Amino acid sequence: SSSSSSSSSSPQALELAKEYLECVARYPSADINHVVFHIRRICKKELSKFQLVEELREAKSVQQVGKLVSLMERYVEGKEGFTFDPEKAKRQEEARKKRAFEEKCRKKYVARMERKAKRLGVAVDTLLKPTSVPGGHVYGADPSWLAEKNK
Repeated sequence: SSSSSSSSSSPQALELAKEYLECVARYPSADINHVVFHIRRICKKELSKFQLVEELREAKSVQQVGKLVSLMERYVEGKEGFTFDPEKAKRQEEARKKRAFEEKCRKKYVARMERKAKRLGVAVDTLLKPTSVPGGHVYGADPSWLAEKNK
């Protein structure tokens, strides 16, 4: 890839995203979380540039994801004007910091439960179970986050 394409949005990324969505439509076995994950990885630069990261994260259907990819494509081609929103950027940064903090807390909690499991001589999964926390991450179960059993 040339240095000029790395400084601007990559049409190749959007083409790859569209191709991926075509495969998802052809073989509809992918969970929406997987689709969002892959599109986020493929179009990370475009999603950030056009402030669409949160919209993608909140997408509940493949059709919504497809609409976001089409919107980014229109922005890149100049068919639709994009205006940077400083307030939205501020909210997104605050949300990113909150997620990072929650992830740090989760890791500390899991480490504490691993130490407790070792001390008690039991498997860690006897102390941890998937539970429902809005906005929690999916780690091997849906919905996710981990909590002590019987509390």
